[in-house]
Amino acid sequence: MNLIKIENGIMALTSNDKFSGCVQISNRDECLFKKSYGYASRAYMIENNIDTKFNIASVGKSITSVAILHLAEKGVLDLFAPITRYCDSVIPKIISDKITIQHLLTHTSGLGDFFNHVYSSSHQIAYQELNDFKEIIKDSQISFEPGSKQAYSNLGYLLLGFIIQNVANMDYYDYIEKNIFERAGMNDSGFWFYDEVLENAATAYFFDDTYKKWRYLVNRPLARATSCGGCYSTVGDLTKFMNTLFNGAFIGSELLKEAITAKSELHSPSYGYGFYVSDDEIGHGGDGTGVSAKLIRKKDGIVIVILSNLTNGAYEVESLLNE
Repeated sequence: MNLIKIENGIMALTSNDKFSGCVQISNRDECLFKKSYGYASRAYMIENNIDTKFNIASVGKSITSVAILHLAEKGVLDLFAPITRYCDSVIPKIISDKITIQHLLTHTSGLGDFFNHVYSSSHQIAYQELNDFKEIIKDSQISFEPGSKQAYSNLGYLLLGFIIQNVANMDYYDYIEKNIFERAGMNDSGFWFYDEVLENAATAYFFDDTYKKWRYLVNRPLARATSCGGCYSTVGDLTKFMNTLFNGAFIGSELLKEAITAKSELHSPSYGYGFYVSDDEIGHGGDGTGVSAKLIRKKDGIVIVILSNLTNGAYEVESLLNE
């Protein structure tokens, strides 16, 4: 791995407004590369630093998945049981009787998204807690029989949050804070509100091609992250998360192996339990308007974390690393 070439490439991307954010490359506990680029605030010309907090979008699905597997290993839930057992009445029973936790983890439940409902509804108060979504998902349907094929489902991971709450008898956010963030020493990660005054956090930016100017999102109906993603973290904290996972502090080696193995029997050829899987790496990505994130662990133990406050920024750097 040519670190000088990587540095020069990322600097070129930054100069061309293709990247703004942080990159960390580690070999287990040894940090090989850790740099910050661009601006956390374009309005005040405040630069990103190596501890800047970013919205990690759907990388949060890996965190939710590990929390579910932690509960499964404790014996308080069954991955192969119908979800009716753990979140009765959240979606129609005729649907929840067919879906297992394994289906939710692998995006093979047949459930779809819920964000279209969020952004098109006339909900006057921003969605702040998982329970705030119950009204818009209560009549959810499936588009195919669970386990017969795969379709990415944010709703599936939202339901995993409800399951964690019900099984642990604890608020989802509190459970993740205590059993994931604290256990891994992820002191700069959390579920802060998006309009909260948060120290050292990057503002999410997108370039408006129509008006030819940088803009950021306002008046979003989502007040903070859910179990399908959107919490804040840093490159250092996500490196700790991955190292803690592979050190066995969250779950044992047998369940970890299951988590990072694709489930072809469920027509999920490149996704395990909360992680994308390929021949040489596992991980997850996340993206949205002004948000981009990649969490990668190579088979040789190299961990790469790329966080950006620009749309597609992390993917630009990933493409550079794959050259």
